[in-house]
Amino acid sequence: MKTNTSPVWRPENGPNAYFNPNAYPLYVDGIAAVGADGTYWDCYYNYYRGSASFNSLSTLNTGVATANSGTSELQGVGAGDTDVVGEYQFVY
Repeated sequence: MKTNTSPVWRPENGPNAYFNPNAYPLYVDGIAAVGADGTYWDCYYNYYRGSASFNSLSTLNTGVATANSGTSELQGVGAGDTDVVGEYQFVY
């Protein structure tokens, strides 16, 4: 007989978060509010959808945009493209 040694409760999938919308139009000297949604499946296959709040937020090219973690806003600095990276806390 095979015994299951895994814990009774463990997340099957998640939490996962994604930017909403996926891309932000941002003008030089402009500001764009950044939002995120989140999803989570528990070990009983219950699906949860909620919001994700950022613990930290940054951009990979600060010559194009900077990020303010406290307000979850992007500030346009110069022309070009950049990626935004966020560490989040999922609330469901």
